[in-house]
Amino acid sequence: MSRAGFRMVAVFGLVLLAAGCSDGTAPPPQPAVPQKIKVQSPKAGENAVAEGSQSTAAAPVFVYNPSGRRDPFLGLLAVKKPVGARQPQPQTPLQEYELGQFRLTGVIRNSSGPAAMVMAPGGKSYVVKKGVKIGKNGGTIIAIEQDRIVVEERYYDFAGELRRDRQEIRFPNKAGDN
Repeated sequence: MSRAGFRMVAVFGLVLLAAGCSDGTAPPPQPAVPQKIKVQSPKAGENAVAEGSQSTAAAPVFVYNPSGRRDPFLGLLAVKKPVGARQPQPQTPLQEYELGQFRLTGVIRNSSGPAAMVMAPGGKSYVVKKGVKIGKNGGTIIAIEQDRIVVEERYYDFAGELRRDRQEIRFPNKAGDN
């Protein structure tokens, strides 16, 4: 770069620097306007402030009411509302437990269709067929296959859309199998 170009850049920089500086002073800060706070008189049974002492209003207390709101710590896809009215008590013993608590113990194939035997957490076994309600979320058995039972749960997600979730109850792994 030539000397003339260098001088031009230097002069331009000084002009910008001078334009950024102002010789005016900042306006003085405005005094805060005091706000009037309405103090409620104490109700019967509350501690009253002694006369002559000055009372200040306490900050309002915030109380969180979670009713009608989803849990913010759950994932958006984890929020499920069952389809239809939820029964206050299970209609069958199979509806007392979550699907993951059942163990598949056997599959039976006969002329009337496949059936399966599942064991509940209490150790009691039940024979189930296609169409039987199972699980706390109103699941229905839609298929019984050679090594598993397929259960479909219908629910509304956080956006109000109807979703279907298929889960399986399988035979437990044998020791040493992966």
